[in-house]
Amino acid sequence: MGYRLSKGRSLSLSEIAPGVRRFLVDVGRTGPSAPLCPSDAHAFVVGHHGYSLSPEYVLSPGRPSAPDGCLRRATGAGGDGGPDGPDRRDGAAVFDVDLPALPGIAQSVYFAMSVDVPAGRTTAAHCGISGAYVQLRDGDARRALARYDLDEDVSTETAMLLAELYRRAGQWRFRPLGQGYTTGWPGIAARYRSATGPEPLAGECS
Repeated sequence: MGYRLSKGRSLSLSEIAPGVRRFLVDVGRTGPSAPLCPSDAHAFVVGHHGYSLSPEYVLSPGRPSAPDGCLRRATGAGGDGGPDGPDRRDGAAVFDVDLPALPGIAQSVYFAMSVDVPAGRTTAAHCGISGAYVQLRDGDARRALARYDLDEDVSTETAMLLAELYRRAGQWRFRPLGQGYTTGWPGIAARYRSATGPEPLAGECS
């Protein structure tokens, strides 16, 4: 099952998965309330300037892959690239991250979930975001490395930054965040300027 993490605790990827350069990240939700409101999973790449590299590096249901395949929504059961189903693993969206293929200016890869609150409701209560989780897996062996379950009482948030892969001193780490937004996915997009973020600078891609 790997490590069970609390919010803010980080792990070094080189320590928990030596030599692994490709990782799978599952974003899903559990619990009886999960089916009541539809949810979307998102992933996006942020540079050292604190903003998304460009709209092409923001993955939502309408965009399955970033340039050069450095970040993509996996397909097939278990995110194995097979032809047998959508990008779901036990109801979770699966993101495939190829660390060496990320642009050189990439500082973090964020993973988020948002819920679509039905008309007539003003909050996310009983919509299932409180059961959100994120799981990190070895991209080759598919084994679970770490998992974070959102265990807070969420009643007003309609989007959640669940976790990030981030680079520090040349090493990649995984950290749960559990940062909620009452403004949904548009609130996260506005914070990181995912619609208008600067393009990667020429010559700064690995």
